[in-house]
Amino acid sequence: MPVRFEASTNRRQGVGSDLYVAYVPTHPELGAIGDDQREDVERQLAGRALQFGDEWTIGGFWALATLAPLGYWWKNDSPRRPKRTVGPDWKALRVTVTGTGRHTDVPPPGSPEASDEKKRRENTRTLRCVLLDGGGWQVPFHSRMDGEAAGAALTGTHGWLLWHPQQRRGRDVLAELVGDDGWQLPGAVPVQVAEQAEEAGVVAPAQPDPERRVQTLDLGAGWLVTVSAPVVAGLAVALGCLTTLLLVPDSGAWRLWTAAAGVLTPLVAFIAQVVARTDHGDGDAAG
Repeated sequence: MPVRFEASTNRRQGVGSDLYVAYVPTHPELGAIGDDQREDVERQLAGRALQFGDEWTIGGFWALATLAPLGYWWKNDSPRRPKRTVGPDWKALRVTVTGTGRHTDVPPPGSPEASDEKKRRENTRTLRCVLLDGGGWQVPFHSRMDGEAAGAALTGTHGWLLWHPQQRRGRDVLAELVGDDGWQLPGAVPVQVAEQAEEAGVVAPAQPDPERRVQTLDLGAGWLVTVSAPVVAGLAVALGCLTTLLLVPDSGAWRLWTAAAGVLTPLVAFIAQVVARTDHGDGDAAG
């Protein structure tokens, strides 16, 4: 039909360049859509605001803003640690849980942090921890679990404190508190305390028992310690699916599959965790 219109383009056009122009005859008030790519014109007529490349750009920024900090935290600050094999190079200290308290960790004498008063204050920290008695040597053991609950539940129990001198995280050495009655509590001990205990001669090389099985103690306060890796991955997938559905205004069939994946993936992960814990419990009972 004869019509005069003006079309706005997404890119700068030159003289003699091809331009695809489209409009909706039943709604002339909407005007016309012009672009140098036919798929972009069809995309805009279909109501899809984002290009395929824009979706990847949004996904990349989402990964940088969420997955990168999550990966850094998982590696450096997460209480979860990969499976480790206790060997003779590990240190072992026979301990008794005496309760909970606070431990002030100051920079060691002679260090650059201890020479300056301001740096010394900045590097001084107070830890809420479970107090352990190892042959008259008091060891502060701090964990991501609730310290008050741990102290109330474990006071008077006996076990072993195990650590490897080279497995450190910041100013702490990673440690495992293993009870005689089959529980295990992951945590850490200040490096200074571990080194002083070794110098005092109260520790001994660990004697691993491959036949013994222990289970991580769940005090209801540090679910990331006891949750399985598939559950964390399932929650990450669900968050990614939700983000995609919110940021990409498209009416394609992929939205149904994305929503289904976001709902079913965590469910499958939780079922796998329950089955794994059930099988592990049966194995412990059999042992």
